[in-house]
Amino acid sequence: MERLASVISGRLFPRRHTGQAILLIYLCTFLGALAFYQPVNVLYLGSRGLSLAQVLLLESFLLVFMLLTELPSGYLSDWLGCKSVIVAGFAFAAAAQVVYACAASFTGFAVSSALYGVSIACLSGSRDTYLIGHLERLGMTGDRHTGDIYGKITALGLYAGVLSSLAGAQLARVSLAVPAVATAVAACVALLIALFLPAPPVPAHPDVSGRAPSWPTALRTVLRSRVLLYFALTPTFALFASVNSIAQVKLTDFGVRVGWLGVLFAAATLLAALASHQSGRMAQRWGTRKVHLLAVAGGGLAYLIGALPGPVPIIGATICAAVFMNVRSPVSAVIMNTQMAPSLRASMFSVCGLISGCVGALINPGIGYLAERSGDLALAAIGCTLLGLTGVWHGVSRHDARQQPGAVLSDSREGS
Repeated sequence: MERLASVISGRLFPRRHTGQAILLIYLCTFLGALAFYQPVNVLYLGSRGLSLAQVLLLESFLLVFMLLTELPSGYLSDWLGCKSVIVAGFAFAAAAQVVYACAASFTGFAVSSALYGVSIACLSGSRDTYLIGHLERLGMTGDRHTGDIYGKITALGLYAGVLSSLAGAQLARVSLAVPAVATAVAACVALLIALFLPAPPVPAHPDVSGRAPSWPTALRTVLRSRVLLYFALTPTFALFASVNSIAQVKLTDFGVRVGWLGVLFAAATLLAALASHQSGRMAQRWGTRKVHLLAVAGGGLAYLIGALPGPVPIIGATICAAVFMNVRSPVSAVIMNTQMAPSLRASMFSVCGLISGCVGALINPGIGYLAERSGDLALAAIGCTLLGLTGVWHGVSRHDARQQPGAVLSDSREGS
């Protein structure tokens, strides 16, 4: 089994990233990211009696339960080890998709969103810690290697999105419920694979005292770091993710068929996967700070273009927002990782996720309110917000560079 895993991983990925642990994480990520209902999500929920405002409100349930479990999951991951928390994350994800496929009311979908929020909390910091531990064992600690593997695991999720978008649109022609059932099956398979993950190479108690990690220490560290505080206070994922829901409604109003929605989301996801796959090289060439700034600014401009009348602008905005969001994501993880103490890494990721989730839960109802009245108005508001965050990041990164020239958050190309 291990020999077969080694052969397969050597074929799929560069030799320096081989290993059963990383291969299994790749497989779990791919299967867990299969969301066959994505191109018809709003239509499916609408067929169950939900309004657009209720659909967007489900994001708030997800964020609330994610933030409620962020600190406990990070604490347990740092203290007891990250493998068990990762398995729990895939278990909650499988439960969420099963409930989603069976739900027939807003309450059922709210429960599904809550379970999925817990899953995200369990996987976010724990999976990063697990991967970084294996990279450190292989001696690959530079930004280039970290960004490379973050980019690849993000790209894998996006490739799964391409497949599920194309297949989901066709499955929906049979019934809008079929894509949801297929997604639940894939999530259950991901859980089964996660059970076979090898133990992490780093000890559960990295300090000599063997004491449990202190999340108040992690919180103080985040609050004292302008860089980490910026990422904690800017829920860019919540902002970027809104474009798909608004685009489905706008394009349906323009008479675009469900099958073409699947093609659009598949094309956007494929381009995003290719961009994410190259994000490590982008960061190596231009520096992580600059790549992050360009990605957020590009997303803001894409949203403003999407607010223009006609189907072409919203199609372009959907594609561009997907590309910029998935360039930003792995680069942001690299920047945050350089600011974190290894013994508190999962807890610090959880603190940042907690604060970001709180902010996202507050702004999502506002986005839903605007989208109910005018999708174009919501797109324009999000675009202006992202452009404003670009300016904030420019100031934060310049201040950090002056405080620690050439150190923590430099535009270095180490590892190359």
